[in-house]
This record gives sequence, structure tokens and C-alpha cells, in this order.
Amino acid sequence: MSNDGDRQVVLRTSTGKALDYNGDWLAKFDANGIGAGDFNGRMLAFINAQLVTNFTEINGALNAYAVARSTTGAKTFNELGPFTIVGG
Repeated sequence: MSNDGDRQVVLRTSTGKALDYNGDWLAKFDANGIGAGDFNGRMLAFINAQLVTNFTEINGALNAYAVARSTTGAKTFNELGPFTIVGG
């Protein structure tokens, strides 16, 4: 399975949904009360809420999320496969 596939399994387990990759993320944002907006803006808001931080740019936020939540030692979001997720 790919890292995207591993992330999608975590999202689907967490939300109980089975959508496409972006749809599974959007369902997670909805379940966590992340307001409307474009995908990257919602992802940034989700990461900031999850990590209790205030990142202002998506790439740094994604990599910080990977380091904080990876169960396999990922250092970047592209390396992130299985991970722990909080809420919804």
C-alpha cells in the first residue's frame, strides 16, 4: 500500500466514511468542525487545531504534522503513512 493509501485507511477508520482521498480528508475536517474554505486552508486549520499551533503556510504545517503524528518516523508529509489522529 502507498503512503496515501495508509493515510486514507486512518481517515476512513476515524470518520467511518469511504470517499475518494480528498473526500476522506474533507469528512475529517467536517467531523472536527473545520469551517468552509479551500482544501489547503482547511488542512492548515485542521493541523493548527490538532497540534495547537499557528502555522501560516501549508508545507511547514504538513511536515510538522507528519513528524508529530507518524507511527513510523516520517519526517515529511509525503513519507507519512500510518499515523495517529485525534477527534471525529
